Amino acid sequence: MELERAVLEALGERADSGGRLLERMQAQGENPFAGRGVLVYGALANLVHRGEVEVISEGPGEVVYGISESRTSAPPLGAHSPHSGQRAPPRPPGFPPSFALGTQQIALIDREIGRLTRGLRPAWFEELRRVVVADADRRVFHGAQVGGAVASALADLGPRNGVRGFLRRVARGRPLPLSLYGAPWRPLLAALILLAALGLLRLFVVGVHTMPRTSSSMAPALIPAVEGGDAIVLSDLVSPRRSAPQRGDIVTFRLRGVPDLLVKRVFGLPGEVVSIREGDLFVGGKRLVKERPLLDRVAVPLGGMASLEEVAQPRGYRLRDGVLHGGYLLPDGSANHEEGEVRDLVIAFRVRARGPGETLTLLIHGGSKEPIALLLDTTGHAGGLSVGGIEGARGPPFALRLGEWRMVWVTNADRCLRIEIDGVEVARETLPREGKRPSVSIVLDGEGISIERFSVARDLFHGVAEGTRPEWRLGPDDLFLLGDNSSHSHDSRHFGPVKRDDIDGRLFAVAWPPSRMRIVQ
Repeated sequence: MELERAVLEALGERADSGGRLLERMQAQGENPFAGRGVLVYGALANLVHRGEVEVISEGPGEVVYGISESRTSAPPLGAHSPHSGQRAPPRPPGFPPSFALGTQQIALIDREIGRLTRGLRPAWFEELRRVVVADADRRVFHGAQVGGAVASALADLGPRNGVRGFLRRVARGRPLPLSLYGAPWRPLLAALILLAALGLLRLFVVGVHTMPRTSSSMAPALIPAVEGGDAIVLSDLVSPRRSAPQRGDIVTFRLRGVPDLLVKRVFGLPGEVVSIREGDLFVGGKRLVKERPLLDRVAVPLGGMASLEEVAQPRGYRLRDGVLHGGYLLPDGSANHEEGEVRDLVIAFRVRARGPGETLTLLIHGGSKEPIALLLDTTGHAGGLSVGGIEGARGPPFALRLGEWRMVWVTNADRCLRIEIDGVEVARETLPREGKRPSVSIVLDGEGISIERFSVARDLFHGVAEGTRPEWRLGPDDLFLLGDNSSHSHDSRHFGPVKRDDIDGRLFAVAWPPSRMRIVQ
């Protein structure tokens, strides 16, 4: 009410615009709107709504207000207003409307006022622009620097984050509190609504769970052994209710009598007969051959294979920017598994040839006399595949196109050799029983051939504890769940299948700590 009364006194018996009122108050040095000048428009809007002030005229340059003829509750305040005779702020005689501001300062004022009034009344742009220019001129006349005068004049309208929102509320034409931050209860209400929404999200949409650092049954997919501390993981609570979990999904579930939430991966589906032999999963008596999406999820990187510096023998190669040029690459895949056997390998890299007559040979040694051999060359005719000395597929798919990178993915997992080049499968062979301690060799023939992003991983090995059943017949609602880190996992091998109704959610992300944040599958 104090601000509204100040506007009535400044308006007096003479019609004027909000910008002119504010300009006169600034000139007199008795401005109740100091630091929040835009509130004059809110006060005028409230007075118009109550019928004490009316809009006399409205044009593109200004909106003119006057005391309403129906206002009879008090004598005309203009008669004793200390401002009633002032039509403009005092200026030195003969000075133009802006005697101190240059083109750069005027452009700055136009840009800032335009941002505050964009999409609102055009008159407000003209009025506020005039107010800021006059205020900055006056400050320069009294000794202020030009840049500081413009900044102070703009700041006198109010805080930037509040002015535009306040003008938008004024434009609605309803009564409003004279505050640049809205009603004091609104932030509290917004916070309460946000908390309620987060609570509903937490209860019905996203599960938040803590996995202790001592839990390694799903390593390395969830908690790599090299990192300590508990992890916070997120699960989707909606999808398990809408559709059945698929093979390879990581799910959260509960067991009767076990207070903690458990996390495992789905390997057996309803109605299947599953068994574990030689470290692999059999479904219906046949070895389950994991397709690439699932195999990429569960493959365990071999220790010491992170960089070419660690795996390349120090002869016949030059290493530039992490790319091996020429010579031999002989990484050893002999990192022992818990059962003393290295599992099948998953190899990925990309290769490029920059000249003719260059070749790359990849050899997977599985303990037999003849390795699996993949040959890529620049001719497109000599390249191909051989398994145990027997030639297989050949031809253009195995060609190196000059100057282009080709992505290569090779695995002998699940007793099945598969090769993909640029995402297209070019070979698939069933392999005989392989030997122990498999390794991989890459021979680069030519100075213009390069490889990079080289990685070697091993397939999962599912162990079978003594006294466990040889096979499990799953009912129509049963799921067979296993941990990726088989030797440290208590899972369906021990407590049997899990009912679908006991599945709490499908895990999709690690949210904490920051070093582990990632989407998981």
